[in-house]
Amino acid sequence: MAHLLAPASMSGASKASGRNKRLRIVVSPAFDRHHRRRHDHFEVRVFGDDEIICVSRQPLLDASRVFLERGVAPSTVIAMVHAGNPTVVALKSTIGVAGEFDVMGSRFVRRKPPPGPMRGASVAASGPATLEHPEQGAHVRLRHKAAPAGPARTQPKALTRPGTRKGDTSAPTR
Repeated sequence: MAHLLAPASMSGASKASGRNKRLRIVVSPAFDRHHRRRHDHFEVRVFGDDEIICVSRQPLLDASRVFLERGVAPSTVIAMVHAGNPTVVALKSTIGVAGEFDVMGSRFVRRKPPPGPMRGASVAASGPATLEHPEQGAHVRLRHKAAPAGPARTQPKALTRPGTRKGDTSAPTR
């Protein structure tokens, strides 16, 4: 989605995070190494700076995430203008809000959290769970609370129909 480039400096971002709490980004069409236009991709720059912040299909949202990673305050207002007409603001938001969304089709949708370990996975990732019993000093394997405490059953219980007794194979009487 966004091809982040290594920051050369934070000159534009540090200006915006300081006194005025406003940041203007300029988007222009992106080109590949053969100087052909990349369909639906835009280069993002801070207004008045030549550093490319990112190349993206959703420039305002991805630039917001880059600025958040660089330490710019989430309450900073970010405004996107096109290079051909830098006086007209195309989109505007705060960095914190814009960084929470993605574009799916023609809609803004909440961004899914980045993939990572699930909650509680640190116990499961270390192998089978064991606890040392304080009295005996032996390892005891943890069980789920629904698991039987005794030996594993090898045969299922006989199924009974309502109205019959266990072991009675005759049909119920009415």
